[in-house]
Amino acid sequence: MKKYYLMCFITLLFLMSSCGSSSSFVKGDGGWTSVQIADRISYEIAFEDVSSLLAKNFEISQISKEAGYISTAWNTTWTKKGDERFHKDYRVRVIVKMSPERKRIDINAEAQKRKGRYWMRGYDTDLLQTVKEDIAGSVGF
Repeated sequence: MKKYYLMCFITLLFLMSSCGSSSSFVKGDGGWTSVQIADRISYEIAFEDVSSLLAKNFEISQISKEAGYISTAWNTTWTKKGDERFHKDYRVRVIVKMSPERKRIDINAEAQKRKGRYWMRGYDTDLLQTVKEDIAGSVGF
């Protein structure tokens, strides 16, 4: 009987630890995607549009127009599709780099999921797709 209760307790702990995690989280490095800047759009306009798009949902932590770089602060209020709950053990941020020739925007949607005291690194596929679509709709082909 004690073994049964121990198994139930372990199962409950496992289920509780997996609650609040995003199914769009992919562990490890990666997650980069690109958007080509339309020929009719200048680098200056593209950079301003992208920074404005990101500022609507994120706090900008680093920005350099000269380097073509934007990084947002970690956001703990990103919610996955169909789930409006906030997850304190999950956070995301967006990094944007303009290519040296200023014709491509590279995008990454970094994510971290807490396991105990540590954060697992990865990226969020839903956020990456959303940001890519927003940027492509604004400055892409």
